[in-house]
Amino acid sequence: MGGSGNTSWTNYVSFTNTTQYTGDASHATAAAAAPAAGAASASVGPDDRSRGAQLYQQTCAACHMPDGRGVPGMQPSLLASAVVKGDATTLVRAVLLGPAQVLPADRVKYAVQMPPFAAAMNDADLAETLTFVRRAFGGNAGAITAAEVAARRQRP
Repeated sequence: MGGSGNTSWTNYVSFTNTTQYTGDASHATAAAAAPAAGAASASVGPDDRSRGAQLYQQTCAACHMPDGRGVPGMQPSLLASAVVKGDATTLVRAVLLGPAQVLPADRVKYAVQMPPFAAAMNDADLAETLTFVRRAFGGNAGAITAAEVAARRQRP
């Protein structure tokens, strides 16, 4: 992805950080205040200060919400998601290339489509973010390494 991809990414981040997604602001307030039932494992808690948790809050939480529940009809929940807890390669590819390029065409569609993150995150940061997501929202699914991300980046 070239320079225009970075402009698109900047516009997307600006949009997600400044836009109310629903007329009901109570969802965002309640989601931020309430812990996700069963979402955190023994190794990941609400006070997690790992790099992956920080990156999730900076990059993903605007759409998927801090508790991973998403916004119905707008962005998918990450809680017990088959993509999150399933094959690591599918998750990595979906984040690098965007879900529309990787996931089945007949999947549930959401109003806000996640963009590709290949140009936005390096291998180590993406691996740490996805490891956090899998541990916090995917039933403590296994870690993803920077080498796995690099391999998928080279051979999508």
